[in-house]
Amino acid sequence: MKRYLWILVLPFMMGSDCEGNGDETGETGDTGGLPDYSGAYQISAVTYGCTVGTPDSWMFDVMTDGLAGTIELQWANTGDCHWQEHNEGAELAGCEVRLYTAADPTAIHDETHLFSNNVAWDSDDSVDGDGYIYSWDHWDMGLDDVATIAEIVNGSKTLLDCGFHTETNSGTSSDPEWEGASMAYMLTMYDSSSTALDCVIWGEESADYWNTYKTNSCFCMEQDCTD
Repeated sequence: MKRYLWILVLPFMMGSDCEGNGDETGETGDTGGLPDYSGAYQISAVTYGCTVGTPDSWMFDVMTDGLAGTIELQWANTGDCHWQEHNEGAELAGCEVRLYTAADPTAIHDETHLFSNNVAWDSDDSVDGDGYIYSWDHWDMGLDDVATIAEIVNGSKTLLDCGFHTETNSGTSSDPEWEGASMAYMLTMYDSSSTALDCVIWGEESADYWNTYKTNSCFCMEQDCTD
């Protein structure tokens, strides 16, 4: 299946464009392993956005080809001077007000959140036109922003407000311009035994951070993950 990423402007609105329609769908609960899909297990579609409010609220919506044991979100503030100066190898304008002297990439803020809501799934055993048995999975997660690191809760509370989501209007949904944004995102699809099956990245300098610095080999959901 073709992969795609929807990048939605504020306020966040959930679309109905997720791929995957079948005859037998399940609601929340255990996917029951990975019995049916014979194509490549992969994250096929990502919808996400942030709604300004009290609190600010993030929503991530993920479709997969084949059934997932769970989905994991990792995000890192690559707009932080620690990362920017490490990546450029020089002191940058706008970073002079730092109270520290060394650009330490391990000091940037990052979080990990596991999806727990398996919205729907289809383990239909019919064969498609390519000879594949087709199944899909649908997961979502909402995160509300909090004021302190101590208040972060895996899967529900984040230190990051909608200001970290901002990008310029000069890009498109498939190739945004990330100037003014701060975040690099990575989603990982695991099977029911917690083995990683696939990962995708997007956001500011996401390839430099997640693939080069963190030594992953994740698929870029944009035309260019080096921006």
